[in-house]
Amino acid sequence: MQGRITRTGLIILAGALACPAEAELRGTTRPARDVSLRAPVDARIAEVPVAESQAVDAGAVLVRLDDAVQRLRASIARQRAEATGRLEELRVAHRLETGKAARVRESFDTGAAQEWEVLEADARRDAAAARLTAAEEEQHQAAAEHALEAAVLERYTVAAPFDGTVVTVDAEAGDHATRDAVLLRLVQTDPLELVVYFPAGAYGTLRAGETVLAVAPDGSTAEATIAAIDPVIDAGSDSFRVVFTLPNPDGRLPAGVPMTLGDAEVERLTAVD
Repeated sequence: MQGRITRTGLIILAGALACPAEAELRGTTRPARDVSLRAPVDARIAEVPVAESQAVDAGAVLVRLDDAVQRLRASIARQRAEATGRLEELRVAHRLETGKAARVRESFDTGAAQEWEVLEADARRDAAAARLTAAEEEQHQAAAEHALEAAVLERYTVAAPFDGTVVTVDAEAGDHATRDAVLLRLVQTDPLELVVYFPAGAYGTLRAGETVLAVAPDGSTAEATIAAIDPVIDAGSDSFRVVFTLPNPDGRLPAGVPMTLGDAEVERLTAVD
């Protein structure tokens, strides 16, 4: 039975075992998160304020694209959304026509106005109301268009989606970035992850939150905690997946370090109460 590498994490390759405690498990540390950030729009690269190996916080600007034209579009859309002169004019006109219609009806009730005058005044009032409604709808549409242009403007800034370290930078100020072109690679090594495939016979012996020590080639150890246990046993390999996390706040452990889980640790972890 061969172990399988399926995702980012500390990957443990299990040998052909009848019991997990009979052998040593080996693996290699890898980042918990590893993403290639791409250009969301076609644009000239204006600035790359980060360098390779630089640690960044979530939300930090990694790449700025030239947004001059889009910034103007957003500004124009904002001005349209905030323009209220025409709307106020139509509100005043509607109030005037509403007042006139009311006075004409009062005159009709006293016999001082004809029915056609009432109908005409009501029509002018209703027309003013319709023009006001149309203007309000246009104002709402202008606000939505401004929100859209502002959202597009935000796409010209590529920010870090999580705390991590810039591994590679493939962008340079002045270059033209095409949509979906890779700009840089960002990884998160705190925590690291560990994915272990245990033989099916060990299912039910592991519990989330349990810890185990993984040993590096220099003899240093890292505590790995069970974060998730796959509820599905793979029929082909007769094994199930367990995901561990390894805290690494000081970055002492780089990704790519081979580590070992010894017999005693496996036996302790899979011991039946």
